[in-house]
Amino acid sequence: MRKLKINGKIFDGQLLKNWTISHKINQTSSFKCGILNISNEQRIINVSEVQEGSNLELFDGDNKLFAGIIKTVIKSKYVEGILQLDLTVTDNNEIANRRLVASSIVNKTAGWIIKNVILPVLAEDGIVEGNIEMGPLLLKVNFNYIKCSQALNYLQTCSGYNWKIDKDKRLNFTSNKSIKSPFNIYDHFKFRKFKATRKYEQYRNKQYFLGGKTSTSTQEKEELTPRPDGETRTFRTRFSLASKPVIEVFKNNLWQQISADDIGIKNIDENKKYYFNYDTNEIEQDSLEEALSIDEKIRATYIGLKSIFIMQENTNEIENRSKVESASGKYERFDTNESVNSMSEAYQYTNSLIKKYGEIEDKVSFVTEENGLEVGQVINVKYNELGIDDDFLIETISIKPLGTNTLEYTVSALDGTALGGWEDYFKNIIESTQQTISENENIIFMKSINDTFHAKEQIDMKIRKEQFLRMGSNILMSDGIYVGTIKRQEVSL
Repeated sequence: MRKLKINGKIFDGQLLKNWTISHKINQTSSFKCGILNISNEQRIINVSEVQEGSNLELFDGDNKLFAGIIKTVIKSKYVEGILQLDLTVTDNNEIANRRLVASSIVNKTAGWIIKNVILPVLAEDGIVEGNIEMGPLLLKVNFNYIKCSQALNYLQTCSGYNWKIDKDKRLNFTSNKSIKSPFNIYDHFKFRKFKATRKYEQYRNKQYFLGGKTSTSTQEKEELTPRPDGETRTFRTRFSLASKPVIEVFKNNLWQQISADDIGIKNIDENKKYYFNYDTNEIEQDSLEEALSIDEKIRATYIGLKSIFIMQENTNEIENRSKVESASGKYERFDTNESVNSMSEAYQYTNSLIKKYGEIEDKVSFVTEENGLEVGQVINVKYNELGIDDDFLIETISIKPLGTNTLEYTVSALDGTALGGWEDYFKNIIESTQQTISENENIIFMKSINDTFHAKEQIDMKIRKEQFLRMGSNILMSDGIYVGTIKRQEVSL
């Protein structure tokens, strides 16, 4: 006997037969159904309590199939005198979509971050601790007022673990090999409509990544451009400003420091000799001041901001694909995420992308009437005729009724390290940060912790001679970090 509970009370109306449940790993699942305001005894009932935001549970006997929050309600006439309500219900992961988290954490495990940073926020909405594994140590994580779901997805990406707020509002964070399915699939036992697919839509073996901005070391006594000419009042630093600059001017054959009280923030302070703005590279002389002459100079000492640009590659995979395809074997992607603002974090993050998408995706799908499978479980699939014998991670499950006593489960599962839901997550997390590398933008390029970067002639970089040794087309630096200013858009790396 299937029944609904709304806000903890049994719903007396009728549940139409064509309902469906859709689960996807690391994403909000949904339940869609139609209900009527008439009971089995043919009496009209009050459905005013069926509103957006109400809690809803679906039971198949004593088995709770779904629990979540009513997202939308569409009302229409079923027949004369009978009202139909079409409901879209999202599972408890939806709670993580509506709460924000802001924090910066250094040298903590992913599980520690969930327990001590994210869970306290969600606890206000009734979420409790479930099975939260510690996972790997993360060097640095920044959550800048993002959704808790985005924060959890970020931790999932860096760790390879999966998260879920279950039907009892327990937050779980587990390894993708932690949860075994209650049964396995082999030959023709317990399933039908079996399909095996191999594709590489998300595959990459070379990953470019543009992160946020991080602070430079102190830039000592940098002469500003352009040179004074008796008219110019706006001068530029090499990096955008992260701090109030110390300004000096060269007059009468002597460098003279401008008082800090005479340096203000543009459009905020008044009656200053020089103005600047954070995250810009302009220092402006006040219009009441006499413009610096051609014989004078201006310089600044400051801490700047620089963007992080990283490339990681899997040389073994490139070589393997090259042999198969008789071509370069390179599959390249460029992604961006401004919330990553340290080199160590960016290196860890980009390396995670290569690991996740460094294998061509094998996917299987099948239909079963056996209960007990859930997304995030690992199921062993053996199909001798197709040469398949491996563990697969259940990515999606769709459930619909098959008669009055049976349920039909349509299951898809992934082999290897691929994780479902990542595509949607990445679209969400970069939706407000999409950008490209601009002309004259200062960047850090890090190929690896210790490596050499080979630049072709198309890339033209300003090199600080005290930091770099230029040898033909090679730019060398001991710690593998390369700083320069891109002068043209034709970049070949």
